[in-house]
Amino acid sequence: MRVDELFEMLLQWSDLEKPDRKAIYNEDVHRSFSLIVEQLGSCVEQQLPLNEDSFGELVDAMKTRYEQGSRELGEAIIKAHDAGDRGEKTVAYEILLASSEKIPSKFYADMARHYAEKFG
Repeated sequence: MRVDELFEMLLQWSDLEKPDRKAIYNEDVHRSFSLIVEQLGSCVEQQLPLNEDSFGELVDAMKTRYEQGSRELGEAIIKAHDAGDRGEKTVAYEILLASSEKIPSKFYADMARHYAEKFG
């Protein structure tokens, strides 16, 4: 399953009330959500038990990580491109590299490193 499909599922689950989230939890949801936590979760969140009781809270936490990572990466990309437009490719690289080190989500950190390579 593609990452964008997983994130779409996350957003759909986040629209549900917590009791409804618990009701839909099954083996397929567990597998998909495990991949989401792997991509978005911090090291601590990745170690938390994932079950029907924790699913509702973790959905909220992963949605926050999704939004936070998107916002932070977007801001870093804009700053880096501005630096690149001024001919400051090293600064652009450093902005994105620093962003990759601050963002706790693997997905967004990897994306920041990918963009940094374009300036490196």
